[in-house]
Formats: sequence, C-alpha cells, structure tokens
Amino acid sequence: MIALLRRCYRPLLAFLALFAAVPAWAAFTDNGDGTVSDTITGLMWDKCSWGQTNNTDCSGGAATTHTWAQALSVAVTANGGNYKGHADWRLPNRTELESLVKIDASSPTIDTAAFPNTISGWYWTATTYAPDPALAWIVHFYYGNAGDNNKTVTYYVRLVRSGQSFASFDRFAVADTTPDVFTFTAVTGAALSTATASNVITVTGIDAAANISISGGEYAVSTDGGGTWSAWSNSSLATVSVNNQVKVRLTSSGSYSTAATATLTIGGVNGTFSVTTQAAPSDTTPDAFTFTAVTGAALSTVTASNAITVAGIAAAANISITGGEYAVSTDGGGTWSAWSNSSPATVSVNNQVKVRLTSSGSYSTAATATLTIGGVNGTFSVTTQAAPAPVYYDPPAPTLINAPAGVETMLTGTTPVTAAPGSILVIPAGANVAGVAITLPAPSGGSSSAPVTFKIGGLTLTLVATGADTVVTLKKVTINGVETLVLAVTSGSLALSAPAGQPLLTLNGSATLTAGDNGGAVSFSAGGDGGGSIAVTGGYVVLSANAFASTNGFATIKDGKLYAGEIAAFNPAGKITGVRLGSSAGSGSLGDPLKLATQAGLEVKAVTPVLQGKAARISATEDFTAALAASLGKQVTALGQSADGVLSLGFPGGKLQALPYGDITVDTSRPDGVTITASNRAEVAKSGVVARFAPAVGDIARFAAGLAKLDKDALVSLLEDGMVHVRFKGVTYPLQPAWTATADQDGQSGFSVDEPGMIVYRDGTGNRQVLYPVFADLLRLAAVFKALDADVSITGNGDGTATATFLGRTYTLVPDCRLSTAPSGQAGKDWWQGTDGKVFIRNGDGSVQGFSVR
Repeated sequence: MIALLRRCYRPLLAFLALFAAVPAWAAFTDNGDGTVSDTITGLMWDKCSWGQTNNTDCSGGAATTHTWAQALSVAVTANGGNYKGHADWRLPNRTELESLVKIDASSPTIDTAAFPNTISGWYWTATTYAPDPALAWIVHFYYGNAGDNNKTVTYYVRLVRSGQSFASFDRFAVADTTPDVFTFTAVTGAALSTATASNVITVTGIDAAANISISGGEYAVSTDGGGTWSAWSNSSLATVSVNNQVKVRLTSSGSYSTAATATLTIGGVNGTFSVTTQAAPSDTTPDAFTFTAVTGAALSTVTASNAITVAGIAAAANISITGGEYAVSTDGGGTWSAWSNSSPATVSVNNQVKVRLTSSGSYSTAATATLTIGGVNGTFSVTTQAAPAPVYYDPPAPTLINAPAGVETMLTGTTPVTAAPGSILVIPAGANVAGVAITLPAPSGGSSSAPVTFKIGGLTLTLVATGADTVVTLKKVTINGVETLVLAVTSGSLALSAPAGQPLLTLNGSATLTAGDNGGAVSFSAGGDGGGSIAVTGGYVVLSANAFASTNGFATIKDGKLYAGEIAAFNPAGKITGVRLGSSAGSGSLGDPLKLATQAGLEVKAVTPVLQGKAARISATEDFTAALAASLGKQVTALGQSADGVLSLGFPGGKLQALPYGDITVDTSRPDGVTITASNRAEVAKSGVVARFAPAVGDIARFAAGLAKLDKDALVSLLEDGMVHVRFKGVTYPLQPAWTATADQDGQSGFSVDEPGMIVYRDGTGNRQVLYPVFADLLRLAAVFKALDADVSITGNGDGTATATFLGRTYTLVPDCRLSTAPSGQAGKDWWQGTDGKVFIRNGDGSVQGFSVR
C-alpha cells in the first residue's frame, strides 16, 4: 500500500504565471539512422522506446518494461551490439529525461514528430531517489509528471548518449530577494533624547538586490565589510545586495524608562532595534490621592474607604495616619496587612492603601481620618445619616397574584402572577396589563405540567413550560393598524399553540408570529444573549413583514411562513437570522444530526443531517430523498441513506454516492436545481429547501477497516466539509472520492492504482470507486494568490485537479497526494517554489502541500 500511495505527482514545471518562464523543451534533428539529436543540449536520443523497431516511425516490435537494474543492463546490451552504430549508450538521468517533456502536449507529453509511438506511461531514469535509495526517479509521459517508485517495479526505457552540462539548462530559476532573518541587540539604560546606533548586521540569503526601508530611524550601508559607510538615510527607494552590512540609529525617548524603536525592512523581512532610556532618579513624593466621602452612614459604625494606589514615587515613602487606621496591599488587593495606625511604616509605588474610622454617634455628623504619604495628605470623611422622620403605615397593596388551577383569574393590572398547572388567565378588553410578569409552572417528575390557558379579547392561547424559570409577559404590538396584546417570553422555554389567525408570540417586541389557516404550534427556546429559536411543531405560522433585517445576511422568506419541522433562529433584536430543518430536541427528525456509529481508525468530524422524512414546505406525502432525486432528473432514483449518512442515488449505468453535511436550510431565493461550488460540492435546492453534499465513499467504515489491515495505526478522518483525509504510515493524504461508483464484477475488496496513478477502492460488495488526490485547502490556495492577482479564480475539476485563471491565462493545477511540513527556511511564508520547480502552499491548519502546473 505504501508503494501505491507514494506515486504522488512531482511536477517538472515552474509556476509559469508568476515568473513568466519560457518553454524549455529542445529542438530536435532526425539523423535518419534511428537516432534524434537535441541541438540545444547536444544529447543524442534513441528515436524509439527500447523494444520498438523500424527507424522511420518505431511501428515495429513492441516497447518492453524492465526493473531499474534491468534498465541499466539494457544499455550494456545495446553497447555490446554497437546499437544503431554507437557503443556508448546509457540510461538518461532525471534532468535529461525531463527535457523531453513537451508541456503543451498531452498523452503523450512529448514531441511525437521526433519520437513517434511513444508510450503514455512511466520511463526509468538513472537517478536514485535521495531520501530512499530503494527508489529511483521516473517520468510519466501521460501528464508530464516526475515521480519515484521502488526499483523492483517495471517501466519503459529510452536510451541516450553524449551530451553537455545542464548547469545552464534550467530556465525556471527565480531571483531570491527575501533575506535570512536578522536581529538587532536592544539597548537599555540610554540617556534621554540621545542618538543611539545599533550593532551591525550582514545581509544573507538573497541572490539579487533587495529593497530596504526604515520606520522610526535611519540606516547606513557598507559594501566593503565595514570599511566605509554611506550617509545616514531614511530613504525607502534604495536597495542592498548579499553580504552588504547595515546598521541603524534612532533618537532615544525624552522620558525615563521609555522605549523607542526603529524597524528596518529588507526584502519584506523586518528587524526591530529598541532603545530604552534610564530609570528616573529616586522620588518619595507621591501623586495626590483622594478618598471618596461616605454619607448616610449608620451611627458608631466602623467604615472603610475605597482603596487608593500609590503612584509617582521611585523609592519607599513614609506613611502615617491621624483619626483612624490603615491597611496596605502589595499584590494589587489580593491580600492586606492588619489594620494599624503605625505599621507598615513605609509604602512603595503601586502599593494599595485603604483607611477606616468609626462614624460619629450623632446624626448628620462627620468624622475624618487623614492619611499622610511622603508629605502628601488625603482625608477620608464619613457623615452619619440624618435623623429619621416619623413613619405612617398604609395597608400594603398585594405584591403577587397566585392563579389557582381550574378557575378563571381576571388580570387588570401589572401585579406579577404565578400560574398553577391548569390555571386560566383572562385579560378583558381595554385592560392595561402590558408588561405584567407571569411565571408558568415548571415541569416535574420528568413530565410536563398541565397547560395554562390565556384568553385575550376572545382569542385563546395554550402554554406549557418545558423548562424551569419560564416567565412570559404581554406587549402591545400594532397588527393591521390596531394595537394588540401579544405574548412575549422573558426567560425559559415553552410550547404553545393557537387556533387559526391568533397571534402566538412577539420576538422581543419586534417580529410577530401568527397561527396559520389550520392553527399553529411552536416550541420557544431562549438563548443566553437575548436571542433564541422558534421550532414549528404543528401546522404553520406566518411571520410579520418586519421579521427580517436586511443587514443580518438572511433574505426574507418570500411567503413569510414557517412550516412544521422548521426551526428559525432570531437575534436579540427579534430579527430572524436563519431557518433550518430539524427539531429542538434533535430527536432524529428530518434535518437533525445523524447519530453515527464509531470505530477504531475512523474519525468523523462532519455533521451529517437525517434525510428521511417529509419536508412540509415541499410535500406532505413525498419523502425528502425522493424529492431530491426528482430534482436531479427523471431517471434518478433515491436508494436511501445508509447508517453512516451516505445518500445513494441510482441512475442508468451507475450509482451516485453523496454525503450530506451541515444544516438543511431554507432559502426561498434559490431556484430549484443543483449548484456545483468551486470546491466541487453540490447544493441541491427544492422549493426553497437547500441541502449540501460532498462526494462520498459508499461505506466509510469498511474503507477504514480495509486500511487498518495494512496499517494498524491508520486513521480515516471525515472532515466537516465531507473531505476524506487518510493518515497512513505517518503520512496524511487528502482524498476526494468520485461522485459515482461503478459496478465491480469480481466482488473483491481492496486497493489498487489505475494507469493515471489514481487510487481505486473496491468495497467487496460489487462497487468500484476512484479516489483522487485533492487540494486540502482550496479556499486558502485562492486567498494566497488573490494577493498577487485580485481577479484570480480557482475551481475544482472533480478529478482532484483545479483550474486556475491567473493574470489572464488559464492553468491546470495538479496537487501532490500527501501533506508535509514546511522546511525551516520557509518559516512565515504563505507559498514558495521548490528546487525542482514545484510550488508549495501553506494550508490554514499549518500543513504544506505541493502542486504542479500545466
């Protein structure tokens, strides 16, 4: 399995758009004797692959495959027979064989006029793969990629002779103007307002002139190792070269213990020089401090002041008090010394101090304590309360109404109400009860309490609290130009229902919900931030026109209705921010998260919604999966959702396997149909209901178990967006399953690699599915290169590759099949180019992935 997964694409081409590179393939001359000469490199090539005959078009014989050792022996055999008139044939090295790749050709990627009947497959090079001597480099003439594989595998052979040095052949080199990191030594204890120079740094790590600029100071440059220096300058238009020396200077602060900085920038790399001035001389006279006077204090009572913080001293200062006591904290108020009038005798800067005294025994009389620190005084004053006035008592008004069960309780004012289970609250017309707080009975013993009935102006509401501390109130809301009392929830959660046309709720005095034609039932849950959610549990409800805010990113529902099985979230302003399918309890209804089984070697991060059930917005009789299938075409049939969440759809000639992920949402602005996103995900809209899908392995558990047989530590991760990551032998491979699975007649299970080098998975139940190497973070890739071209677009092609439109040209990006870590020399970079021309991107999670460009 390791050998199969090692067949990652190692590109031969530089990132052409960034560096305006020119094609590097050769100009060829046919010598008429079965050999072809490269007029640029001086190499002479065998016109035919080894095993082919007929020097005109190589149409005779058949190209043969060999192990690496056998490929080396082919050259020995050719030389022993003076093959095509020469006895110095050899196997080409990697760079030589790569020079035959023609980047504007395909299948095979070679000049077929010079090399007719070339096989679109892998050819051996004489170059051993440095990280693992058991491998050697190979070049693929289908895509034009370079790769590596075990020397025991068999591939095709093409011989070469003679040639010249390739030192100047690589025309994809890129100027490096980003230097190595440099640092300046910080200076402390500097004199105030004094010009101070830094240590000298040497510019390294560049091979072309790099821009230099500074903020907060000046710099000087030496080009002769420090013998002579340029004048001090703050220009941003200059450049430096490798091995130049640079120093900076700045003027220190005019304040004590204060840092000033200058930042030097060379080729985008920053270095900061910091100069901190000396500490201020000793000072024991603090800043003025004050205590907040206390009034209305009880008689003869010990009263403490606020805490003050000692500031403005540089050494310990004496402390004393008259008329009271003080306490000191040296740790910011965490702990305090004992109250005293003499200890401790000194305090330091940032210590905290509070004082206390005993108030007077007489009304309206002040007592004072004076605290002295370093000669500065602060006075704490406590004045006792005024003498009390005579008190005359009136009979108390009722403070609470307890509404009993089974009896109508008339509400005419705003006195708070506690309702018993089964109570009936009646609000007569014209009663001023807006704002009254009504506490509902909490459920007990695991079951809900008897409902509380509200009769408002001849209309009836039925409420049941579903949690403790549920409090409701009544608010005046204008409906159709008439002020109407409508229920509002202050805290807790509840279920309520009403007949047709009856207002159910107002959300924080903003949006209003009214029962639909056949009545409506909802479940309300309050959130901690003042928002919450409304789940429709029966019929439908109608939203008022002001239920949506244009700034919250959620478009108005065109018909203004919420149907049974839909949950609307609202913000603290009472505005709807989103609608999804599901239930408040997450009990397995359509749209609720599917509870997936777990097993060793399988990690599921994706939230997969339940697809079985009926969406009332679409149909009261048709299952949601059937509605999705119908939206894809007449010949598509729903085969059901598996235990691991995958939806199978049948169509003539195959089967489509899709994993739903995230919420099933409501967006009536979406037309019916399928939208394929830039990351090759599908969004299916039907009657305003939108479900999102990713291509899926039909049985992810079986897939993970199969890998575990090959590596007990293998880990298959199903990510939040449906992407599959495979951790195998310590290496992570991002994969994308094909949308469709085809029939597999032999019924065997396991893994293989097809001719283009893709992984093929057979699940043992008659299904065969291709898995493509894919970009692990396509959005990150687009974001990084958007900084270079604001109009760049990158879109997945469905086969793991991506199409990029960059600087007005279109390219195909082919990702490596495995992730890696960044070399130490590329720290802090979003992307870079490897020595072999490959481009590397740093993903959002810190991993690195290379890719080639065609």
